[in-house]
Amino acid sequence: MTSLHTTVYAHDTEVDLTHKINTIELQNWIIHLQYVKKEINHLVLICNTVLEGKFVDLFEEKQAKNDKLLNILNSSKRSRANITECEDTLCDMAFINDHEGFRKSYMYYLDSYRSLKEHFFIEFTNTMGSKV
Repeated sequence: MTSLHTTVYAHDTEVDLTHKINTIELQNWIIHLQYVKKEINHLVLICNTVLEGKFVDLFEEKQAKNDKLLNILNSSKRSRANITECEDTLCDMAFINDHEGFRKSYMYYLDSYRSLKEHFFIEFTNTMGSKV
């Protein structure tokens, strides 16, 4: 692949298209995890204000995992500049396989974060309902 630009051209190979799609996907994951980071900060405030600190440790643990995953994904984003240096299929496949591993990590993290958020909202709703 000759560039990291994500514009698709008729002459792009399947590998070029895969790299471009993966680059876009990676950027979307990073943007989403940055949003989740802000969301967790707000949820911790709610926990401290309404739930007397309940769930704070769990959200802080998720925040730490979010930060770790963001660091990994940002590092991957920087290393994608090296895709232009790939001269064989093995090199291309290494980037593609790494991306698949990052996808699994991202999806696993989101699943566990959503589960925690669901438990939080059940508790929050029960607490707020008992105060009415």
